[in-house]
Amino acid sequence: MAQQQKESRKSNTEMFSENAGTLIEKQFMTIGTAGKVEVSVMKVKDLLTDVSYKALRLEYGVGLRIAVLDSDELEALLYTIKKMNDEIFSSSRPVYTEVFFRSRSGFVLGAYCQASSAYWAPFIKMDSWGDNGSIFLRPRKYKQLVTLIERAAEIVLTE
Repeated sequence: MAQQQKESRKSNTEMFSENAGTLIEKQFMTIGTAGKVEVSVMKVKDLLTDVSYKALRLEYGVGLRIAVLDSDELEALLYTIKKMNDEIFSSSRPVYTEVFFRSRSGFVLGAYCQASSAYWAPFIKMDSWGDNGSIFLRPRKYKQLVTLIERAAEIVLTE
């Protein structure tokens, strides 16, 4: 049961790359870095069957924490970013409030607002299922990260 839960916390791309009886090639195209978060596009290809997957990959520190988001999750992530930028960040809440997007592998992009405050503090978590804490982003770093995610998503979704 615990192994099954752990498997369900991985992206489809990660699970594909772990299939037995395959000859896997992984390619990583770095898009850029915002603070300590590197954004890249990951392509995984089975050289025996020519089947491939592409995904968004985020890495905090050098190999410390890694999150992989499948191509089918990116539209929802991009819509979340747009909604947060256009509506949520310009609003206030009467009580402490959190808003967040969570991927199937546990990556979280969100923000919180203190009671009666108009300031939202953006954050990410590389793995919401584990003990890894939130990484709080200053507005400039958040904007840089969002720009990199949008660039990477465009590559994943169009090529």
